[in-house]
Amino acid sequence: MRGDSKPSPVVLIHGICSRGRWYDSARRALAPWYEPIEVRYKDYERYGFFKVASELGGIVLSLFLLGTWFAADRLSWWSPEVRSATLVSSLAVLPVGIGLAIWEAVRRRRTGRAVQSQIEDAFAGRPLHAIAHSFGTLQFRKALRRLPYVTYKRVILCGCVLPRRVRWDKEVWRHSSNEPALWLVRNEIGAKDWIVRLAWIAAWLRFVRGTGRAGQSGFWRFRAKLHRLVHHQVREPLGPCVICRPKLPKHPRVHDVQLDFYGHSSMFRSEKHAQALWLPVLWGLDPGDAVHYGGKCACLADADEDHGEDSDEFDEAYRALATQKWGWSRHRDRRISLQEFVELRLALKRPDFSDDDVESAARTVILAVARRVRAAVDGGQGAIRRELHPKRSVLNGIRDYLQGALP
Repeated sequence: MRGDSKPSPVVLIHGICSRGRWYDSARRALAPWYEPIEVRYKDYERYGFFKVASELGGIVLSLFLLGTWFAADRLSWWSPEVRSATLVSSLAVLPVGIGLAIWEAVRRRRTGRAVQSQIEDAFAGRPLHAIAHSFGTLQFRKALRRLPYVTYKRVILCGCVLPRRVRWDKEVWRHSSNEPALWLVRNEIGAKDWIVRLAWIAAWLRFVRGTGRAGQSGFWRFRAKLHRLVHHQVREPLGPCVICRPKLPKHPRVHDVQLDFYGHSSMFRSEKHAQALWLPVLWGLDPGDAVHYGGKCACLADADEDHGEDSDEFDEAYRALATQKWGWSRHRDRRISLQEFVELRLALKRPDFSDDDVESAARTVILAVARRVRAAVDGGQGAIRRELHPKRSVLNGIRDYLQGALP
């Protein structure tokens, strides 16, 4: 979001056995920059797992009992009474299973329509962002297929229960050969996510259709044409994809990001996860750049407050921040340091400045920006939260200096 323009919508889709309690923390982190759209559905708030498993679970159980009776009858395993009881149980479970399967199909279709209707209402011609969790990842994929006119820019999947075999190269280009349906899928993999493994077991037992363990093991990387999709595994949650970042920045991408100690809902314990990992991804930046930039800004502001600008601690903190080459501080496709980035912008705006004036102004701007970012990192509210964006905070500092708003 820039200036006073309308914020871009971010669609939030929760999972089963949930009323979207994590929406509150996500809203606090995203609201200064985006418009969170809270998608809700009520059919799976209670006993969600049993409702999902009833899709085919009753029928499979009945067929299992029937097969057991047939084998026992042929091989004379059990007494006649036990075999008769097994036959009666299988015949009794079968109509119940069929009824539950029909009701689950109706419930699933109703939920899909409710989610798609809310996504349609959020779409206003501009590409959406989306964050989906657990069962919400299934609903997102269905909406991606059913709404060809709705496009997405960046999508984050958490606790993903989609199958590993999803062909994203076909999903992305399903509706148009000229413009992809989305540009980035970030699949956050929780190594300790037993819910995803349970969903995969349920699918393997044929209790449920369309689920898998992509949220624990990532998606399969199918061979696709280079212009259609780039799919890589990112082993560092804060790190960039070192393979596709420098070479293929303009192709649709799927990134499987490994989070070693995360469970199914570990990312919702506080808003820090959304602030550190989700916001930079939605901005189009590397999470590591945003996190380390905030940390070095806080160190510089603390050194200024505790020791003053003439101290060695201040000089060390200033050099650590100003001489760092960030992914967003570029000039002619070349990464430059923050000091060079600010000096180039100032020299462009004020050609009458001498080299010493530009260097002094850059120092003033960087210190002022560090103070603002420290306030945002410490939990500042309102407009100060918008200073978390590294490049935007620096540009705001340069603008305020040129307007005389900085000391």
